[in-house]
Amino acid sequence: MAKPLKEDSAIKLANIIGKLIADVQNLKENIDSLTLRFNTTSQIVAVMMNDVTNPETQKEIMLAMMSNEDFIEFSSDHPATAEQAYDDIMSGRSPVRMPEDMSKEDFIKGFNRTKEMFSFARHEMDLANSEEE
Repeated sequence: MAKPLKEDSAIKLANIIGKLIADVQNLKENIDSLTLRFNTTSQIVAVMMNDVTNPETQKEIMLAMMSNEDFIEFSSDHPATAEQAYDDIMSGRSPVRMPEDMSKEDFIKGFNRTKEMFSFARHEMDLANSEEE
């Protein structure tokens, strides 16, 4: 039979459990936030890859993305390859919807162009930040 905890030990254990519950809740909120950011990124990239025909809309999208350091960092660090992203879209695992007339080759070219653009923006941002330090 288990020996009962002393009152002091029980209070310490309750505090540890309370902190653990709070930490798990914070992690859940962070995961939810990252999921939202990923879905937003996916939708914006989809709009870009589908060549929005209005130049002003395209300009506004580009300015919004390139003026947000978190967005640049998140997008440039995203580990997906063009093939993985295409497979995720085709299987329904991604929230992105692709035009029916876009070929796999066009998607891959657009994805790689977009990924390269964010990589360059990330290098520029990192360089600017290191110069400030």
